[in-house]
Amino acid sequence: MRIDRVDIIQIQMPVVRPYETSYGTVDKFDRLVLKFYTADFPVYTDCASGSLIGFSYETLGTARDVLKNHILPAVMGKTINGPEDFPRLCKGLPGHPMAKASLKTPSGS
Repeated sequence: MRIDRVDIIQIQMPVVRPYETSYGTVDKFDRLVLKFYTADFPVYTDCASGSLIGFSYETLGTARDVLKNHILPAVMGKTINGPEDFPRLCKGLPGHPMAKASLKTPSGS
């Protein structure tokens, strides 16, 4: 598979019942949805990073930045035969497991 283009879409979903955590009140979920365009079909996946700082160092902002400026340029236009190819393509980019995980579905896992 070869990824020709990616749209990064931010969505917001309200929760049925707001709840409190030690990081604040949660009344909505913000997510990044990625739409991958391949020669054969589009693939949708999401990035699990959240909008509250504290749970993880990854937020929507950091995930979007790392995807847009580092991860996606490393994989765009390259042939990906399966998830085993992904670590080689992102070699040299430590951390950011949530952003990286958003590419596991289109790479075949």
